[in-house]
Amino acid sequence: MDNNVYEYIDVIFPLALDKALTYKIPPHLQGKVKPGIRVEVKLRSKNYSAIVLRFNPQQKFEYRISHILSVLDDEPIVNEYQLKFWDWIASYYCSNLGEVMHLSLPSGLKLSSETKFIKSNIDTDQIELDDDEYLITEALSIRNKITIEDARLILNKKTIYPVVRSLLEKNVLTIEEELIEKYQEKKIRVARWHSNFSDENSRNQVWEEISNSIHQTNALLAFAQLSRKQKLVPTSDIQNLANVKSTVISRLVAKEILTVEEMVVSRLEEYNSEISEEITLSEEQQGAVDSIENLIMDNQKNILLHGVTGSGKTLVYTELIKKEISKGQQVLFLLPEIALTTQIVKRLEHIFGSDMAVYHSRMSNNQRVEVYKSVLLGKKIILGARSALFLPFVNLGLIIIDEEHDSSYKQIDPSPRYNARDSALVLAKLHSASVILGSATPSVESYLNAHNNKYGYVQLNNRYGMAQLPQIELVDLRKAFQTGRIKSFFSNELIEEINQCLESGKQIIIFQNRRGYAPSLICTSCGWTPFCKNCDVQMTMHLYNNELKCHYCGYRYEIPRACKACGGVEFKDVGFGTEKIEEKIQEVVPSAKPLRLDYDTAKTKSSFEKIINDFSSKNFNVLIGTQMITKGLDFENVALVAVLNADAIISQPNFKSSERAFQLLTQVSGRSGRRDETGKVLIQTFTPHHDILTDVINHDYDTFIKRELSERKSFIYPPFYRIIELEIKHNKLEIASEVAETLSRNLKKKLGGRIIGPTPNYIPKIKNKYIFNLLVKYERSPAQVATSIKEEILSEIAQIKTTKSLKNVRININVDP
Repeated sequence: MDNNVYEYIDVIFPLALDKALTYKIPPHLQGKVKPGIRVEVKLRSKNYSAIVLRFNPQQKFEYRISHILSVLDDEPIVNEYQLKFWDWIASYYCSNLGEVMHLSLPSGLKLSSETKFIKSNIDTDQIELDDDEYLITEALSIRNKITIEDARLILNKKTIYPVVRSLLEKNVLTIEEELIEKYQEKKIRVARWHSNFSDENSRNQVWEEISNSIHQTNALLAFAQLSRKQKLVPTSDIQNLANVKSTVISRLVAKEILTVEEMVVSRLEEYNSEISEEITLSEEQQGAVDSIENLIMDNQKNILLHGVTGSGKTLVYTELIKKEISKGQQVLFLLPEIALTTQIVKRLEHIFGSDMAVYHSRMSNNQRVEVYKSVLLGKKIILGARSALFLPFVNLGLIIIDEEHDSSYKQIDPSPRYNARDSALVLAKLHSASVILGSATPSVESYLNAHNNKYGYVQLNNRYGMAQLPQIELVDLRKAFQTGRIKSFFSNELIEEINQCLESGKQIIIFQNRRGYAPSLICTSCGWTPFCKNCDVQMTMHLYNNELKCHYCGYRYEIPRACKACGGVEFKDVGFGTEKIEEKIQEVVPSAKPLRLDYDTAKTKSSFEKIINDFSSKNFNVLIGTQMITKGLDFENVALVAVLNADAIISQPNFKSSERAFQLLTQVSGRSGRRDETGKVLIQTFTPHHDILTDVINHDYDTFIKRELSERKSFIYPPFYRIIELEIKHNKLEIASEVAETLSRNLKKKLGGRIIGPTPNYIPKIKNKYIFNLLVKYERSPAQVATSIKEEILSEIAQIKTTKSLKNVRININVDP
């Protein structure tokens, strides 16, 4: 049936609505509406931009259907692959299409409703107005419309609603809801020679004309110099080079020497350096490439690439990318952390130049919109974090998931709480694309899929070039403390190794997965410890800023001078974080020049890059960091890696703690000795005979994975069973507890022993919300079981929400936590 005959459409709002809503297409917009296009619609007296999901063939409705107000795009900005993918995400992760839309589209493509004031036709000469009201009325007479922000600036007041309310009551103005598109094209002012001076000969007389003005002469010299090197000469470049103001350029325009025009330019950075085509693969790497291609030819689309740290998986990826884009296909290269992009971007830019774009949440809204649109137009390679999964690929041929084991691929908040690794497999299937999952420490799920022949399996057992796997040794902290062979938290063995490294001109990485100075502060007189007022956690000491801070809600205050319980003034800090390590290492090793890499020092992309560049340039010889330093970074001069407290990693209260500990310790160990010399790793621990540590020092993934799979199977955990975690939150303890008990009781009636709990969260209160958890364990097959269980959960939650007093209870559904 022709699209033009449809009168109704179902649209998706960027809101947590249970379903798509139906609107009518007015006659003058017939033929302009397609699935994936944005339309302007009204909902609850506000205007929104919504995505057209589908045409609705229904002709009669039991309720009044509103019209769409306008069509915002000529062509769809969301394609059919995306709409199918959104539907799967919403269904599998117990979310809704509105939440998926909100997550998927860069905010620059979502329109915001902004209130504008319009002057009415009433004669204001007959109405008594005060000074503020008169100013607003006069502004409307001149400009026709003003926004709330305009009104604030005119009156120089933060609160203008009393004035607006008075004018509304006097019928002087009315309010118009108008959709404002957040995305703004980047425009620059570009200078050119005036047509009077189109050739070199005619320009000679110009210099005499401006000889009396040194500023104009400098500006024109700067323009002439820049125009020889670049096609477009922005006026800002002229001003910077000549050190002149914009008025100088305006005078050159008035004299008809230059012309200035406004141009729309891309925010995507162009790569202008020389591109290197040569990739030298080792025999093992070439074998891996051949094996992957053979598996794909045999219709095995999902392949696990298991390569030890430093084996050169990126070179294998690069060769596969080159082959894919030569066929006209697009490639998505996923990384778990935005931080990882810095070094990899530089490597890949040397090979692919401007064929590649980077996409992540720390980019500006306008930059994200431009990348989004470039993908819609066929951009060849996208390198990004998990959000890049939702870009509008039109011809996707390959997805690479680097460090596929990493927990950062799982979104925790907000909904949908999706896993980018698992979701990528579904996206690839929609596009008939291939997926390469790469890791030195594959996840338990991926390994089992490979073992069961659901994935292809390719190994890289050797480091690239002449590099060898590092030598890993354990330091028994029990003996160190018993014999006094420790200073602060550095064992004598570690201090000795650090000194030897620094004397030989090598660099060191020290890992501690806790930022701040110390995790707690204690009054030595009475034992009082400061706790967060919003969360059931101790405040972390940050000495650099002289403050105590909660790492869960952000609450902070100055370090107290006296105990709030007894008035004592003596405090003791307990434990240590990266900030304290940075201070203490200079006391035990005076030659150390430490640099810290954690969330406090690398909040922005530029600050992260500066730290990496400073360490790579050998301006510092010790890098101290959290898990940010464990992933994907490559420093050729690092000869020693130190883990100060392995026990804190191993003893986490989670069924995946052993897996994550093995992965984290193996990954951080892999930063050592990545070139010709064999590196060394020292791991300090109170439990030197722990199975995980034995596997790590022996580089024994096989023993680890067999034991882990056996334990998971015995205790009914993934990957042999599936899990859904329900999190119940409320600011009153009794209500949170009551809802958790009710939900558990009702679900147990229908799902029986699959329900475990409720139990208080391991941190019972966070951000003034009391938290209880329910666990749903269920069999992997048949697929209908999962579907019916999710339906039961959603039904019970909806039933609870019908009780007025419980509407504010938050129940989060986390599938595959």
